[in-house]
Amino acid sequence: MKRLLLALCLSGFASAQTTFPLPGQAAKYPLTTRITPAEAQAFARVLDVGLGKVEVQRLPGWRTKLAARAKAGDPLAQFMYARTYDLFTTGQGTPQDARVAMQWYTKAADQKFASAELFLFNVYEYSLLGQPKNPRLAARYLQRAYQHSGGSVRAEAALELARQTNPEREDFRLPGFQPSAKQTRAYLEEILKLEPKDTTALDWLMGIYLDSHDYSRALEMARRTDNSAMWVQMALVLADDHPGFPAQPKLAATFLKRRLAAVKNDKGEAESTLYLLMQLECEKKISRADYQNVFDPAVYQRYLTWRVGCRV
Repeated sequence: MKRLLLALCLSGFASAQTTFPLPGQAAKYPLTTRITPAEAQAFARVLDVGLGKVEVQRLPGWRTKLAARAKAGDPLAQFMYARTYDLFTTGQGTPQDARVAMQWYTKAADQKFASAELFLFNVYEYSLLGQPKNPRLAARYLQRAYQHSGGSVRAEAALELARQTNPEREDFRLPGFQPSAKQTRAYLEEILKLEPKDTTALDWLMGIYLDSHDYSRALEMARRTDNSAMWVQMALVLADDHPGFPAQPKLAATFLKRRLAAVKNDKGEAESTLYLLMQLECEKKISRADYQNVFDPAVYQRYLTWRVGCRV
């Protein structure tokens, strides 16, 4: 909800407009709203006043503001109106509130509003708003959200679809989904076209590429991710020759130095990363000059104790 409202706030449309395109919709399924960016921003502030709190006392006023537009069929107004009754996260929700919220979330979803459809997937998948789990409805809303969405909303739906088709999934799979490594990979690759910095997709795809020995693509993911643990995995690959993928030890050292900077406040992780750099030097794959700026003599002495006979 917060991401949706923020997207509307940043859409940059002229204030004289009376209708605004809803973000997150596929080009084939455009929707508009009469909620202005300023209103969306104000409502977002009510929902997030720090530490996930909600200014509950202001919600009745918003219900009054939104009711007419929601009843007139404005999909975002319906979604926001539902949110004013969705108080379970505040510990103040009641069964009656939940019924009203579900009624209006469903009305918004019935208009092919992808954000509402994705929300209802979560409701029925994870038993939110006091609703019982309903795998059939969860699958239906997830597929609808993917079909009707674009941009970041489609990326979010695609990630859920990747989880459903993941052959390594061990828990319950929604009806209609079959394990497929090819399909999972396709969803993840689509996510990165929509959201190039999505860390979950980057790291997941990198793992797939490493497992399939597609090291060139794994290297591309390693260069894009901010997950320093993945840099270590890539460095270990780069340290040795592989069929069609020659060793690149200096690049391995670069990844390890990046990892070292990321974990500098964790003594254990920093030392183990330095050990890997020292091991590369021990094996004469890099020189001391390649990591002199991070070399630590005290760690080196401990490394020599561990790696007896390797003086470099």
